[in-house]
Order: sequence, then structure tokens, then C-alpha cells
Amino acid sequence: MTLQETRNAGSGWPAAAPAVIRHEPSLLPDTVGTEPSQASYVPVTVAVVTENVLTLQGAVAALAEFPEIRPVPTELAETADVVIFIVDEVTQPLLSRVDEISSEDRGGAIVIVTERCDDRNLLRAMRAGVVGVLVRDAETSFKDIVQTAVAAHSGKAAMPPSLLASVIRQLKNQRTQEQQEDYGLSARDVAVLRLMADGYDTVQIARKLSYSDRTIKSIVHDIIGNLGVSNRVHAVAYAIREGIL
Repeated sequence: MTLQETRNAGSGWPAAAPAVIRHEPSLLPDTVGTEPSQASYVPVTVAVVTENVLTLQGAVAALAEFPEIRPVPTELAETADVVIFIVDEVTQPLLSRVDEISSEDRGGAIVIVTERCDDRNLLRAMRAGVVGVLVRDAETSFKDIVQTAVAAHSGKAAMPPSLLASVIRQLKNQRTQEQQEDYGLSARDVAVLRLMADGYDTVQIARKLSYSDRTIKSIVHDIIGNLGVSNRVHAVAYAIREGIL
């Protein structure tokens, strides 16, 4: 059964239009739903957290049909192997709730099933301890949710490749910014460094950034000093090697 079918059956799934982002298949083998003797799964205890009681009841009833997992009351979320948040959107209140659960020194995994999640909140969710994210649409089934939960419990990053790429990109950008700050470089310094890397000379950089030649020379002098190198060429090479650019 899909989530949309559960919604139509009156289980309380929100009636909002499905998310535009399409679900991407889990990386786990397609063994969910088979008998334990065939799939060799040890039941994973799962606590479901939702935005309303009807959604919770429908989700728990559907998930209980799978031998790979064993639903437990929401009140036992702190001790469950996996906590699954089923929400329309990843919001700050949700992330605060995730923080509460993850701060209790529990060993379980946290999964979010949502229709919408922007890049910023996705990274915040990862930092808060979320290891699995499933973007649902009209075709998403409870089997997909079980696959994501089992993957998260086994220590895998259970999320579509597109979301994982977004997290990696944000972490890379953050690391670059941290490197710039570590070397005492301002946004203006980095702009000058980038133009130097592109082969612009002092006069050309001054025109590009609307500064005087003297100002650019002063900025370049400060950059060389902050990076601890001897000249412009070394400054560019060092900045690239250290991930500043």
C-alpha cells in the first residue's frame, strides 16, 4: 500500500498535493516484506512520531505488517532502534524535537519521512543526528519506509543520492568558508584571490572591484602575509591547495 492509498482510506494522511521531488529507490536489496527465514532480518524496534493521531494509527498499523520491524509506542522513542518522523515538512520545531531525542545519548537511528525539505534544514537535520531521509510522493509505500529504517539501523546513510549530494555540497562550502576565516581572510580578500587565480593583474582587479590600484596592492600584501607565502603565485597555489578557493 502506498501512503496516498492510506490517506484515501481515511487514515489521516494530509490531503496536500504530493511533493514535486520524486522518490528515488532505496539502496537496500529488495527483500523487505519477505519472511524472516528468507531475508534473515532481526526485527528492528521502531517508534513513529507524526503530526496527528490518525496518521500515527495508520502508519503503525501498516508498518506492523512487515516482519523486519516491530512498532513500539511513541512514548518509547528514546529506547527504540529507530525513530521515524512522518511529517509534511522539515521545520525548526521538528529539528528541536530531533535534538531532544538525539541528546539523550541513545544508540538508535533517526529517520525523517517528509514531502518537503530545503537544503538548509536538511543539513541541520544531519547535524541533529538524522541518518535517513525519505522524500515521499504519491507512489511512496510503507515498504520504502521500512527499507529506509532498516538501512539506517544498519548504519547506512539512507537517503536519495540527490539529497546526499546536496549535503556534501553544503559541507564543502562550509569547510571553504571556515578555511577562509581561519586565515583571517575577508570576503573582499577572497574576491581578490579569485581574480588573481583567474590571471588578472592589479589594474584589472581594481577595475573589476571598483577599487584603486593602491587599495588592491594593499589587499594583496595582506593576503600574502595572512597565508604566510612569498608572492602572488604562491598565494593562489596555497589557497587552492588548502581549499580556500
